[in-house]
Amino acid sequence: MSAEQYGSSLLDGVHEESLEQHDQLLADVRRLLYPRQQSVLGLEQLDDLLEGVRHLDEPPSAQYPEWTSSRAPSPEHAINDEGASYEDNAANIETERPAIAKTKTKPVIIELTSQHSASGKTSILYYLAGLATLPYESSGKQSAVVWIDSDGRVSASRLAQVIEYHLSMARTDSTESNTQQPGGASITSPTALEALNHIHIFRPQSSTQVLNILDSLPRYLLDPTRHKSSHRQLGLLILDSATAFHAQDRFDAEMARLDLPLQQREPSGKPNPTSKASVIITRLSALQARFECTILFTTNTSTMTANTSNQAATPNDPSRVAINDSPIISPWTRFATLTLQVERVRVAQFAPYMDLEQCLHDAERRLEVVRRGRFTVEVLGQRRDSSRGKARGTGNVTLSVTEAGVRIES
Repeated sequence: MSAEQYGSSLLDGVHEESLEQHDQLLADVRRLLYPRQQSVLGLEQLDDLLEGVRHLDEPPSAQYPEWTSSRAPSPEHAINDEGASYEDNAANIETERPAIAKTKTKPVIIELTSQHSASGKTSILYYLAGLATLPYESSGKQSAVVWIDSDGRVSASRLAQVIEYHLSMARTDSTESNTQQPGGASITSPTALEALNHIHIFRPQSSTQVLNILDSLPRYLLDPTRHKSSHRQLGLLILDSATAFHAQDRFDAEMARLDLPLQQREPSGKPNPTSKASVIITRLSALQARFECTILFTTNTSTMTANTSNQAATPNDPSRVAINDSPIISPWTRFATLTLQVERVRVAQFAPYMDLEQCLHDAERRLEVVRRGRFTVEVLGQRRDSSRGKARGTGNVTLSVTEAGVRIES
């Protein structure tokens, strides 16, 4: 065999692979070594709800070829194979890896929605932002948080209070002999202050400014001269709320439609595929793909209930209490991996037959229930989410929001 023929046979045995294939190989290895991340948000109850929607098993498929070292041949085998080609020897070395089932992990995109304002969504965000930025020693994720405050309701003092309350509760739970009351400290601890330094709050005034913030985030996060979080992973990206500029965007779109000539106008009310919400969702998806962060956004949904306009407000009517999980379709409807309904625990109203003395007798007990500030978080849309997978998270979380801070009850 000439040198040219031997070189040609060597080239025939070379396999070309792209970087994308290597990335997929590394991703498969990572899934084999660490099948499921133990904690995403740092809150066990919400992480359990995520387990049912994030991990979907795929059917087994052929994997990458596995290379194994060949045994040393005997002298007789070497003499007989002296004229064998390179392809024959390579075929003896390369074996196919058995097909295994892969687990596809969906990105963590959580929607907190409610029918009314003051339903506890921002308080939950305070708590999760604190968990994301606290150090590992304090049961935190030790990451950075970006908070886009479209509603302008974020309070730095309240955020510090929630973080400090969580730390004091953790100290109380770990030390049974500790007699200090949770939330009694008036001075923010250095641990809480350090966590606050890694929460970056932006306050846009329009959807256009939201897009500008999202476009500039990669450059901002990777610049060590602007903040102290450049060495931390982006753990949480919060948009509160996603529907803050919905009315403004509709007005701008309608005015732009009226400015067009009559022949070029689209029918009023026709959905716009290039709306601001769709563009924002695209930007959020790109950021999540780059930084592998969790996305949390809030919405206020007005559900389509027939009894709202046809029935009177009856305090004890069960149909008025039930939640209708058929919200109006919007670009955010299909974006979330998990949609959570947040609402305040209802306090029963006074019965019509109660007199003034009975009302005064029960007033203190009812006021005590109100002071507890109890809210429930439950999975929304069990019936309409069959297209997202057979496995769905179920259950609910109860939390208490008081003047001292936020406490998870169950």
